[in-house]
Amino acid sequence: MAKKPVRADPGPGNRLTEILDRLETVWLVLGVVYLASYVTEVLAEPSGVILQALSLLGWSIYAVFVAEL
Repeated sequence: MAKKPVRADPGPGNRLTEILDRLETVWLVLGVVYLASYVTEVLAEPSGVILQALSLLGWSIYAVFVAEL
């Protein structure tokens, strides 16, 4: 019976691992920005252009999270 070849451990130099590590930081930053914009939108109760900008920012970040999912 033939043995299955043993795969080498990709290690920390793997390109996909590096990309995912960078994206983890991006998701963290986007999450904090989203929370800050949402809290500002709810607590400060802005109006006009500021409300529209915060709303657009929140929906844009939400769309990025959905696309990533």
